[in-house]
Amino acid sequence: VSGNWTVQQDGMASSGLPNLVLAQGNPSTASEYTISAGSAAWTDYTVQASVKPGANDLKQTSDLMARFSDPNNHYSFLLKNGDQWYLGMRSGATWTTFAQGSFPYASQFSTLALTVHGDTISASINAQVVATATDATFKSGKIGFLTSAESELDNVLVTSPDSASPTPTPTTTPTTTPTPAVACVEAPNGALKTGSCSGTFTPSSSGSVGATSIGGVACVEQVKGVMTLGTCVGTFTPDP
Repeated sequence: VSGNWTVQQDGMASSGLPNLVLAQGNPSTASEYTISAGSAAWTDYTVQASVKPGANDLKQTSDLMARFSDPNNHYSFLLKNGDQWYLGMRSGATWTTFAQGSFPYASQFSTLALTVHGDTISASINAQVVATATDATFKSGKIGFLTSAESELDNVLVTSPDSASPTPTPTTTPTTTPTPAVACVEAPNGALKTGSCSGTFTPSSSGSVGATSIGGVACVEQVKGVMTLGTCVGTFTPDP
């Protein structure tokens, strides 16, 4: 590990708990800061992470790495210059680009994924594959992340490349017509009980129903999404 890597809070999760991220907090862009995990024996896998480039300098590198042995030997998928991605490798401190493209980004989370499977290396952004290349330089290694500025990591996941979930195919949601239903509220002695009423429903012409006029049972009928207030003469069944 190199750099000021710490666990810190970045907003709140949907659960209402603090969202904790791994952050590199050194604002200097004079050095490269790395962190790695896993086993040097790992061969085929996909490493995925939510990456938030630092607001202090978006032109600096935010680099997801696979088959990592040290900062100068690994495959890389990186964001740089505020609007570019690169897929390539560092071998003996020499950089080789396999593919590159455009991806305008800000200091917010994007999901990057890098897959190494045999001699095939592929990369994706937000579940969209952007490049695939072939290279046999590195056979195994850890996962890693490198940045040249402040940066955050979240939701880091390592899976077998064969176990990745396929992108779901859009399907047409069937349209259904709501079944007519009568939902009722009974108010004996002022205590409300919800339930249903099997009997004859009579819409209210005034749009309002007084409990005393209907024996304490007010009902709403739903037909094709239209709600109608009224009364129901029949058997009231409370909800469980």
